[in-house]
Amino acid sequence: MTTPIPSPPALPLLGHITQIDKEVPLRSFELLADQYGEIYQLNLISEQSIIISSYDLMNEVSNDKRFSKAVVGGLVETRKGLGDGLFT
Repeated sequence: MTTPIPSPPALPLLGHITQIDKEVPLRSFELLADQYGEIYQLNLISEQSIIISSYDLMNEVSNDKRFSKAVVGGLVETRKGLGDGLFT
C-alpha cells in the first residue's frame, strides 16, 4: 500500500509558484516542510517537483542498493572522462 505525496492547494496554470517567497525562497520551503512533512510535491508553473526536506529521507532515497540509478546517453560518455561522481 502506498501513500500519496502531500501537496498544498495549487492555482490553475501557476501551480504553487505564488507560495514561494521571492526574497527568501528557502524560508518558504521550510514552512511547507513544517506543514506537509519531510516529503511533499510542488508544481512550479509547468514542472512537477518532489521536495525532500530531511537528511534521513535523502539518505534513504539515495541508497543505490534500494533504488537503481540509470546512467544513459551523454552521461555514460561524461563518466568515461570524469569518473563516477555526484552528477556523473
